[in-house]
Amino acid sequence: MLLSISTHAQSSKPLTEQCRNYLEARDYQRAISAGEQAIRLCPNSYDDRICFGKAYRKVRNLPKALEVFQQSVRLARKKEELGLSYDGLGSVYESMGNFDNALYYYQRSLEIAKGLGNRKAKVQGG
Repeated sequence: MLLSISTHAQSSKPLTEQCRNYLEARDYQRAISAGEQAIRLCPNSYDDRICFGKAYRKVRNLPKALEVFQQSVRLARKKEELGLSYDGLGSVYESMGNFDNALYYYQRSLEIAKGLGNRKAKVQGG
């Protein structure tokens, strides 16, 4: 079982990198496509969800971005990952104009970062 998980994680890594590269290039539709493919290959991948959620937020598909970041919270295995997921949720809620929820998730993200010793922690905005 562990071997199959490792194999899936390996096979989605190039697509995850493509997703990130497309995000940096502001080619959000291609980032979404790469994210979809990566998640099909490795349905339990946290990294794929983060990139996918950011791409959906950039194209203003906020309900889908919210769904994907909520999935990333469930898949997070480390506190750093959970903090990034909360930051993504805060960013989506902020884009939706739901400032109470945005503040709640940004504060949770900041608390995790500070708890991990990051004194210069700042909210990244998904």
